[in-house]
Amino acid sequence: MHELAGELASRGQVVTLLAPSPDLKTPCVVQQTRPFKVVRYRTGSIKSAPLYVRAINEMLLSATAWWRTRAVLDKEGYDLAIFYSPSIFFGPLIAFLKRRCHLPTYLVLRDIFPDWAVQAGVLRRGPAYFIFKLFERLQYVVADRIGVETKGSVEYFRNSAQFSKVELLRNWTCTNLIRPPVDRSFRCKLGLEHKTVFLYGGNIGVAQDMDNIVRLARRMEEMSDVHFLLIGAGSEVGRLKTLSAAGKVKNITILPPVDQSDYLSLISQFDVGLISLDKRLQSFSTTGKLLGYLRCRLPVLASVNPGNELMDLLTASGAGLCSWNGDDDAFFQNALCLRSPSVRREIADRSRALLEVEFSVQAAADRILRIGSALANVHLESSVNARAGN
Repeated sequence: MHELAGELASRGQVVTLLAPSPDLKTPCVVQQTRPFKVVRYRTGSIKSAPLYVRAINEMLLSATAWWRTRAVLDKEGYDLAIFYSPSIFFGPLIAFLKRRCHLPTYLVLRDIFPDWAVQAGVLRRGPAYFIFKLFERLQYVVADRIGVETKGSVEYFRNSAQFSKVELLRNWTCTNLIRPPVDRSFRCKLGLEHKTVFLYGGNIGVAQDMDNIVRLARRMEEMSDVHFLLIGAGSEVGRLKTLSAAGKVKNITILPPVDQSDYLSLISQFDVGLISLDKRLQSFSTTGKLLGYLRCRLPVLASVNPGNELMDLLTASGAGLCSWNGDDDAFFQNALCLRSPSVRREIADRSRALLEVEFSVQAAADRILRIGSALANVHLESSVNARAGN
């Protein structure tokens, strides 16, 4: 959303980015150091909290957002509200702003929650699931248009009352190339100067099936030139650190999340970008971490749930090697292939090409602005007709 806001601002749009910030010391902070305004508001702990605490804090996101930012939001008028899911809990806030400001709304939908959590075994179809479904449906109802990132996700809505709102909107990133620093400082600090480093960056949770990566690391444990680096936060971090401390997996290093600019500089210094998705998932996200890898010209090593469109994207473009989760032998053989520097160099150019064709922020902004303009005209016409009727 930061990159999209920057692209929209570069086109002369006046942009306000609303951002929950659990670590904020004050209730609300307005930052205007970028080409757009960032309004940060304090929330309860989310990513690092136990699941029940996270659920409560996320359910309060809309109420907290309005209560702590209303003085700022009330000063300005808006023409379009773009909101991102997950989290599924911004629906009440968007419904309120839509009614108050008479503005069209665009939902960027990236994970179909809570269904993916049930598929991954994180959540049961009990009371919590049905409460979450209410919030999920509300965000679909208040959205005038819903952008999903894969054709499989479009099909998910085929028999839904919301299907007419749904369109394909690929995930996006800036396309300027991130070059590794000359000193390769991160690699040196971690003692990985002469190793092939398989890097995983992003959420370290159940849906990502981290055991899939652990099994691969164990099979490559005797290869002294290979190391696995995991960067991120999530529910599986503690368990993985316990495994590492017990010596049950010796070639994995786990680091906490870093700032986005540092993250891109960091991953650009390593060799292969890892993607893992639980085989039980029936949603077809291509995952946000793919974009960072492509931007840094990293070849991609992926193991994904059956039917995921990422298999076709990587195979057709040659930007990486992909296998179905559960086929450990194929995952291992693909990893062996990417130990070769010459193979990695060949794939690197293809990864950049895939980024520019399918995942540029310019293309996403074009689409959203075009739809936003059309939606605004519809809202204006409806408003005029309503006044005429009165």
